Amino acid sequence: MRNSWFMVVGLLSTIGCAHSPVTHSWTTKASPVAAALREVAKSTTAPVAVAIYGEARTPVSDKQLIKLGFDPERWENSLRNEEQTRIEQSYLEQMRPYKNFHLVDRMTVSKLFEEIKFSMTGALSPAIRVKIGEMSGATHLILFEVTRYPTDEHNRGIIRQTTTVRLIHLETGEVLASQTSSIQW
Repeated sequence: MRNSWFMVVGLLSTIGCAHSPVTHSWTTKASPVAAALREVAKSTTAPVAVAIYGEARTPVSDKQLIKLGFDPERWENSLRNEEQTRIEQSYLEQMRPYKNFHLVDRMTVSKLFEEIKFSMTGALSPAIRVKIGEMSGATHLILFEVTRYPTDEHNRGIIRQTTTVRLIHLETGEVLASQTSSIQW
């Protein structure tokens, strides 16, 4: 039951409406990224294909993660996969009314980004944007970065997570929307 609650909080924070039991803050505003996607889908009858790719980070050293009982590689891989699943599910749900909207297969996107050795720290050059669009069929790209801070604050196991999401139009490189959400539990 506890894990289910965390999954719901994570999903709600990603789409912009979450309650954190520690900070007690509610946010009900619509996600800027989802709003931008809806505007794109409404403005055209052409397919709106979205590729989603992200990275997970932790500012905690491997040694600290091991001390807290986590395997560092599994921590980051599971965090990235968990957040990508949440983001995919939330946008699929929000975009359900738009028949011209679809997501590019996760494995296709992962292989493509591995091939181009993309790093979240670098900018998307026009050549890389074109290659992503051509090889995946995507018209838009959602890039996310999730950072989770495990703590041992007062032996309560407090965890903080920040997720940043950007929607990029692959043809122009324009960032159509971005958002950052944070939760603590």
